[in-house]
Amino acid sequence: MIRIVKEKAFASVLEVIVTAVIFMLAAFGIMTTVSMLRPHDLESYRELEAAYHAKNMMDYLRGQVDAGTWDTGPLATGVTHSNTIGDYTVNWSLTEVDPAAYPPGLAPRKLAMNVYYPD
Repeated sequence: MIRIVKEKAFASVLEVIVTAVIFMLAAFGIMTTVSMLRPHDLESYRELEAAYHAKNMMDYLRGQVDAGTWDTGPLATGVTHSNTIGDYTVNWSLTEVDPAAYPPGLAPRKLAMNVYYPD
């Protein structure tokens, strides 16, 4: 009878050790996966913030449209403009789209914008 109890006790201790090892490996895998997701989360945050800066700059430029300032300041064509907001740098330029097809001064304009953000 004592022999059976000792064998079962040994088996239960071995089972506990094996279960603990398996649990540790699983926990290590989960923690590694979670830690790898953090840099991607930070990169997404920077990209989203850069997109908001670009949207805010476009809203600002839209508010500058006026008959008196159409060819001056931030709305001048053929010039690369730059604005730094914190760590983000917004560069933009305006070009007229096919000016020969429209009356003078009425050609639509195309906005090209780049936002540079820290790595």
